[in-house]
Amino acid sequence: MRFENYQPTKNLQADALIDLQTVDPTDIFEILSEAIRLKVAAKVGEVNNTLQNKKIVLITNQKLGLAQLTFRLSVVGLGAEPITVQLGGSGIEAFLGAKETTQTLSRLGIDAFVVETGLYKDAETLYKQLYKPVINAFDGDSPCDALSMLFSVHERLGKLSNLNVAYLSEGNKIDSTLSAFIKCGLNITFVCPEDKKPTEEIFNYAAAHVHAHVEHDLDKALQSCDVLFIDNEFGESYKITKEKLKLLSRDACVLHPTPLTGKLDADIDILDDNRSLIANFGANLVYIQSAILELLLDNNY
Repeated sequence: MRFENYQPTKNLQADALIDLQTVDPTDIFEILSEAIRLKVAAKVGEVNNTLQNKKIVLITNQKLGLAQLTFRLSVVGLGAEPITVQLGGSGIEAFLGAKETTQTLSRLGIDAFVVETGLYKDAETLYKQLYKPVINAFDGDSPCDALSMLFSVHERLGKLSNLNVAYLSEGNKIDSTLSAFIKCGLNITFVCPEDKKPTEEIFNYAAAHVHAHVEHDLDKALQSCDVLFIDNEFGESYKITKEKLKLLSRDACVLHPTPLTGKLDADIDILDDNRSLIANFGANLVYIQSAILELLLDNNY
């Protein structure tokens, strides 16, 4: 099924969003459809109180950042109450270690949790303890980021199916971003050095659902892609610069997980290219998180 032909039902099969590897494609389509609707509604000034009187908690190990801002905007935009709990380091297991803590949390009237800590497994730990709707906002592999990238690509190109992705990333795991691309029908070209080829498991996973191949020539991959996704440690010969972006077509999109600062796989000034969607997907997180919260809570109540 193509996303472009999908008819939303406002129902999710999932009751939490920990990753996208195990999520049905129709849930991904549902979230994207609702995020698009919410952004259109916000542009015309529509007031949304869908989650009025609901309490949504962000558990984070960060003092200040874009995750906290997008969280507050997504929650307030639905008429709900945002609450932030800061834990030093990754402290969810210790936080929930005492039985009385778990029992107390379950009685506080909290409707959902967003988890942004230093460990990917923290969101799953919380979900298994409380069985409440939980969204994983871990910035190393967040389903929210992956969905926001898809949202931004669709917003720019008007479709997702059969786009060609130059996947300039370590092919050593099936993460939410790769899963999102594949489940929405984007073809994958794994761009990498000879000694960094994707594992057989990962390549076969992609090839079972979309057109997939491996390309070692970076210039060739850039000339034939619709979407360039960058997140790797391949070294200088695979670094994306403004000069390299000249090889892309005029309508191509460029994606990179945030933050870009300090990364060695791309120069910071690629942000200035009008094909870069890096800032767009960061801003679109507000609508993605709102859509996820709205759909999860509608399913659970």
